Amino acid sequence: MSDLTIAELVARVDLAGLVEKYAGPGRHSGGSWLYSCPSPDHPDHHPSFTVRQDRSGKWWWRCHSQCARGGDALDLLTWLEGYSTAEAAGQLRIITGTDTEWRPSAPRKPIPAPRP
Repeated sequence: MSDLTIAELVARVDLAGLVEKYAGPGRHSGGSWLYSCPSPDHPDHHPSFTVRQDRSGKWWWRCHSQCARGGDALDLLTWLEGYSTAEAAGQLRIITGTDTEWRPSAPRKPIPAPRP
């Protein structure tokens, strides 16, 4: 099995399709997709949630209203489902049909031991 970084895994996700599972169909507007916010805590009567691709090709979501949150596919699952990063990555592997293990995008710095 080959290793896959979380960034590579997230890049394989159809973010608009994932958002539609929570928010229902959106509409395309000027290069972005517009949805009602999928958060159950945000009764969004006027769509305020966007999905867009940045200049580097990465896809991002953002609630421009009450929630004031945003991120990528991994962040969406941790926010809406309450998953840990590992659980969300596992779900993204299922969603994308990726049969590889993931590794953190960057090694974590060790936490220094407390001083006596």
